[in-house]
Amino acid sequence: MLPTELQPLMPPGQSELLTVDMRQWGGSGPLFTAPHGVNLERDDKPDHLPEDFTTYLARACAASTSGSSLSWPVAALALVTATEAPLPGARDPNYLLFKETEQNSWVVALRHGLPDVGASRMHFDVHSKRDLPDERDCDVGVGAVREHMGDEAADAVALQCSSALERVLDPAGFSVDNRPRLQGAWRSVLRCTLTQSSVRLGYTCVQLELGYRLRQALGRDRALCMRVAAALAASAPACIAACRRVRPPEPPHTPLA
Repeated sequence: MLPTELQPLMPPGQSELLTVDMRQWGGSGPLFTAPHGVNLERDDKPDHLPEDFTTYLARACAASTSGSSLSWPVAALALVTATEAPLPGARDPNYLLFKETEQNSWVVALRHGLPDVGASRMHFDVHSKRDLPDERDCDVGVGAVREHMGDEAADAVALQCSSALERVLDPAGFSVDNRPRLQGAWRSVLRCTLTQSSVRLGYTCVQLELGYRLRQALGRDRALCMRVAAALAASAPACIAACRRVRPPEPPHTPLA
């Protein structure tokens, strides 16, 4: 069941289903995205199942920090909930061919759709993961920064972001990993994640992988969610400064225009 605020108001057309929901929440805080809120097809791979709570959390974090959010529209969420099938005609923003990034609606939104997204240009990409006994509750992935800006910047961003999160999540019984398995950058295939697209457009970006127990807690406890959002926003200036201090190496793929 979708939260009340995400219920659709009318049957959508195809274009409405694929239009990225771009929202500005009153200021120049960070950008929060949730590209996996719906079922999505992947070329030559199993379908990517929807990541529960991520759309709500991206919007809630953006709203509480006067930031911006990108997500699939409510009509798309309703359709895939009803059909339990991939969103027709949609491309996974986290599994794009490099040649299609120029025209993908999510990347276009990153480039042009949010002109006031901050002086900060800080991007947190919200994802889900399973609760596994040998993994922590929140993964801070900086693979896109590492690929584009180098180790010094990536390590600094990971430390700043994870330290801010730990101060909020540790007392609540949740753990943070700043060197996780999933880093937000494809290495084994010539594909582009959303953070790989955004870092090449000038954002400082972090991929957040949240376990189910943590997502459920953030969805139920608004105060905790707001504290997490505030911690992320507070870490943004230091993260951005760390990236500005270093000269980026040559990107491994053709940069976006």
